[in-house]
Amino acid sequence: MAQQTQELNAAVVQYIDDKLFDGLEKCLPLWNYLSKDGKKKQKGGIYLQFPIKLLKNQSQGFIAGTGATVSATPSVQLQYGVLPWKYYNCNINFTLEDYNVAFDSALSAVDFFSEKIDGAMADMYRELSSSLWGSSATNPLAFEGIEDICAASGTAYAGLLDTDYETDAYLPIFNTATTVSYSAINNMITGVQARMQEGANVGNECFGFANAFVYERFKNAVQAQQMFINESEFAKAGFRGFMVNGVEFYLDAYATMTTIFPKKAVKFIYNFGFDSGSPFDTTKEGLQLPLEPLK
Repeated sequence: MAQQTQELNAAVVQYIDDKLFDGLEKCLPLWNYLSKDGKKKQKGGIYLQFPIKLLKNQSQGFIAGTGATVSATPSVQLQYGVLPWKYYNCNINFTLEDYNVAFDSALSAVDFFSEKIDGAMADMYRELSSSLWGSSATNPLAFEGIEDICAASGTAYAGLLDTDYETDAYLPIFNTATTVSYSAINNMITGVQARMQEGANVGNECFGFANAFVYERFKNAVQAQQMFINESEFAKAGFRGFMVNGVEFYLDAYATMTTIFPKKAVKFIYNFGFDSGSPFDTTKEGLQLPLEPLK
């Protein structure tokens, strides 16, 4: 059994390639944000647990200057969401026929395998990108995507029956079936910005993403204003968008609708990857690889 394990270690490259995360950063503006400012590292555990402020602090209020009875009763403000870790695996396999086709020359072999690897990674980028906008209700193993985070009021999320601070929806969604106009999008932005002022520690920055149909209609609607973005972190990464009422809008081919939300509303929490190697990387943990790799 030990020999079989050594052979497996010799035959399989066990690492997380930096190229993966570089590709994600260049794939979509949302992944670009989540790969940089929008990521947070957390070590281990079976579940992710995170606090959400849903309850108002009851130990506060105006008092008389001459004296008052103040409450020292602890006021519960935070509730905790619980999500399972998500795991993604991508195998790039080479068949005997691949070797037979590729080994016409050393150069052709390198080109063949390189193209097959790039093609497999492109498939992975597409699946990871679309999963950002999906729902774990469709696939429990997938991300709790924007569809879950931006669900309607009263929708359960992360073990909580509701994630609204008050009765009104925190994250308005602009459906593609709605009439697309500058007035409509401007009203939606105003609503989100006003809700952010009422929120707790959500900051004042938000961004919007639209699928191709709505993005094109919106872009035409603001053409006269020439509100196009040249200087931003996304623009420096190669993405182009337009700005309306202080909100940057970007094209996202996988967006199922047009959505505006605070930047702090989304976070990519990770354990391995980016600045951490795979837990199966034998070269980083002092494990000895066999002296004679399989050929």
